[in-house]
Amino acid sequence: SDILLVNRTYLQRAVTEVISRGYTTYEQVEQALSNYNANEGDVIAVYNAMSIYQRVPDETDYALYTKWTETLGFTKDAILTAARILKKGNVTTLDVTLCELAEKGKLTAKEIESYLTERETLKTLTQRIGKKLGAWIQNVALYVDEYVEKWVEYGFEDDSLMDIATYCLKTERGDFSSMNEILSQLFTQGVVSSESVKDYLKAKNDCLKLFTKLRDLCGITS
Repeated sequence: SDILLVNRTYLQRAVTEVISRGYTTYEQVEQALSNYNANEGDVIAVYNAMSIYQRVPDETDYALYTKWTETLGFTKDAILTAARILKKGNVTTLDVTLCELAEKGKLTAKEIESYLTERETLKTLTQRIGKKLGAWIQNVALYVDEYVEKWVEYGFEDDSLMDIATYCLKTERGDFSSMNEILSQLFTQGVVSSESVKDYLKAKNDCLKLFTKLRDLCGITS
């Protein structure tokens, strides 16, 4: 079974680890293995969920697991749900995520799955907006927190956000801060629905076309 496979794999790694520390006799190895933390199986399950291999848990890992369960209040199932969704990284990455979840009050497996799935959707949307704006994004999560999550909460749809990003680039406002100013104004004016945003952009683009035509007629080149 999967459990036996995990336990067998863990035991092999654990034996290799204690031997590498100089424990060579049966008594020494038996004593070292008997001192392993009671949460070893749970930590190994976290490792497997995040595809962390070639590593035996140490005291730092055990301390983090105790923090997650006793201090933050997560169950084993909740922790594994977060680990499976992350899929990659390390226990430090998972610790940052669990701290964020605890701060948001997302403690159950269902709440965690919903929240993290939505975050991934927002990150993807943020990257798409960044490309439309021609803006370089170093830390996607920061832009999600400061801008995109708020825009979605305002009620703007994905297509509207992409259209507004295109308009921002066209009018030399290709950054998230400038786009945020426009969206904040639109929200204040009640221009949020897909249709109202399209009407707004049509009016603005018509003005741009008229300005360009007048500029060309006047022979203005810059």
